[in-house]
Amino acid sequence: MGIDVVVRGVRGVADLEYEVPMARMNHELAGVETFFIAADPALSHISSTLDTTVSQQGGVPGC
Repeated sequence: MGIDVVVRGVRGVADLEYEVPMARMNHELAGVETFFIAADPALSHISSTLDTTVSQQGGVPGC
């Protein structure tokens, strides 16, 4: 597909431990580099799972 770089956000060590093996495999198999961006610590509690759950339950009242 012509992809040279993948950009991934990481919230902490657990995210990085999950992402690094995938990044290595992408590099070995396809020559794709992975660029990691650290989350702002004040926002590191937010995840796509949390966002989806809140959205499915009608959002946050008053927002």
